[in-house]
Amino acid sequence: YPAHCGYCPPASGGDGNGSSGTPPSSTCSLCPTGDLPTVPPDTPVILPDGTSATCGEANYLAQLERIFSDGCIDLQSLAPHCGCQPTTCAVCPDGTALPDPSKWSFAAEMRCADVVRNAAALDPTGDDCRTVQTIVMGECGCAYVPPYAPGCALCADGGVVPDDSFQLFPGDELSTCGLYSWYAALPPFGTGDEQCSAMQSTFGAACGCRDPPKPPCKVSCRGYFDEETGLYQEVVFNATHVVADFEVGDADYLFEDYHMCGEILFEMSINDDICTLESIAALQDECCMVPYVPPEPEGTSGGGRAVVVSATLIVGAMVAVLLV
Repeated sequence: YPAHCGYCPPASGGDGNGSSGTPPSSTCSLCPTGDLPTVPPDTPVILPDGTSATCGEANYLAQLERIFSDGCIDLQSLAPHCGCQPTTCAVCPDGTALPDPSKWSFAAEMRCADVVRNAAALDPTGDDCRTVQTIVMGECGCAYVPPYAPGCALCADGGVVPDDSFQLFPGDELSTCGLYSWYAALPPFGTGDEQCSAMQSTFGAACGCRDPPKPPCKVSCRGYFDEETGLYQEVVFNATHVVADFEVGDADYLFEDYHMCGEILFEMSINDDICTLESIAALQDECCMVPYVPPEPEGTSGGGRAVVVSATLIVGAMVAVLLV
């Protein structure tokens, strides 16, 4: 399809010869509203079958499909990239097409292309749309954008996370600070001061947010005077430290197997029943330690920076909460 031809207007209805000037209701259009795309027709896109094309060609191909057909719905997934006004929920929050629709979403248990189909029926401004975006945007390869007016900002000062690609749980692509900023924006974490403060004080702090609040379940790590060096030794809460079978209180609540200190503190911060003096003391004994200070790089005059990285909540559990 020659890009210099511009956008081919929708086929006319009426008697089938173009007499009425209105699109027939059975014809698909790239923009679900029936309007023409607003970006230049030579704007490059990747068609659902993986071939390179332009918005002009995608618009033409859409008109060869029947409305609501599989081919029509697949092509309409390109609508945000071609400047169509959003009328349905886009899986990628920035409105762009999926980089690879054939990728599999383990959270949604379906192909990303199928997630697009299911999301098309959702209000693009509703919580259901944002929940779908949060759950699958990482697995489907969407670019990071800050959450829409979140109920709870992961950074307490309202700013964006310093590094949206930083993995709270190393090796887990679904534990990035960017995704956690979306997790924080949704219920139940996006509602209620206690839940929000728990997210900000644990995972927000780990993501490098400035001036995070103290966790609702207050853990205090006390430093000490080192007689050998004659210096005060700082002691901090190491949220990445792994604890095995951690018992809370009278053991009615047990963190079975292996959990990180940050995860346990988060759970204690949103559950008053297990935030007891005994539990806090036990967590301090396990998790308070001297911070690691990396050596000063050669040729610099600044000192090292204490590094204490928080752990992630198991993403599967987060997804389960979001889907309740």
